[in-house]
Amino acid sequence: MPIITKGEFILCHENGDVCELGEKVKSFRGESWTLEGGTPPHKPASTGRVHVRQGGCSREFFPGVFNLTWQLV
Repeated sequence: MPIITKGEFILCHENGDVCELGEKVKSFRGESWTLEGGTPPHKPASTGRVHVRQGGCSREFFPGVFNLTWQLV
């Protein structure tokens, strides 16, 4: 599966493993979602967003909900 990148950023798990498009991730509530992409931070104080899908529902969350982070390449 392709990795999730935007510009100079790459989406990673907090342990440093790279996230892949279509990967299943669990929220801090234990809900399972499928990664569809995201938007990296646009300024230093921002965390960016991740785009996920569950069934027919697409949502946008802060990366921390899934223990993810945007890192500079």
